[in-house]
Amino acid sequence: MEPDNDTTALVVTEAQIPPATLFRTDDPTEIVERASKVAAALHDVIEKQKLFTQIGLTKHVRVEGWTLCGSLLGVFPVLVWSRPLEGGGWEARVEARMRDGAIVGAAESQCSRKERTWANREDYALRSMAQTRATSKALRQPLGFIVSLAGYDPTPSEELHDEDRERISETPATKEALS
Repeated sequence: MEPDNDTTALVVTEAQIPPATLFRTDDPTEIVERASKVAAALHDVIEKQKLFTQIGLTKHVRVEGWTLCGSLLGVFPVLVWSRPLEGGGWEARVEARMRDGAIVGAAESQCSRKERTWANREDYALRSMAQTRATSKALRQPLGFIVSLAGYDPTPSEELHDEDRERISETPATKEALS
């Protein structure tokens, strides 16, 4: 066997890797413009469909609004696991993923029988709420700034427990503004 005497040079070019942002650009102005456009569309649907809970002076987006925001940008919640808690209740982990599987957010959340609202509910309801809370929180991490641009408090509605709702509603500023 004779040695290969081919002296043709091999030219290697770098593959163009898209920027690691939800908007596929590194230009801050373009990111803000695109995020604002998504926020405006999101706001219209959230208001029309009432996908928020008003607590005091602030509006908190419900899970349906968070999943809509994710869908507009190709970010989807994926349940990784849910499991029972000792003492009653459930916990769940949800990851926010892009279509290519890249993880852009994650959260773990619980729903416990120690919570007044959930003390006497069916087990499946607690499991579902743990998953719902984890979904909202996982999507809040990469998408919270868009929800804020849309004019909402970025704390998901499902994260607020009865005690939080009562505390917020009873502040003097809230009472004055609502009267």
